[in-house]
Amino acid sequence: MAKSLRLMKMARAALTYLSLAIHAEEKKREQTRPKKGLVLPMPVDTWEDNWKT
Repeated sequence: MAKSLRLMKMARAALTYLSLAIHAEEKKREQTRPKKGLVLPMPVDTWEDNWKT
């Protein structure tokens, strides 16, 4: 049980870091991208920490 919980926490952290990396990369691309075309934002909800545990 403890190993499963640890694995799920690590997976959650990995997804969080992946999301942050993608966000940083998209912000960098936005600076160099020509201002033509349509780019849609993708909002991400936030969750309270007490809900996650």
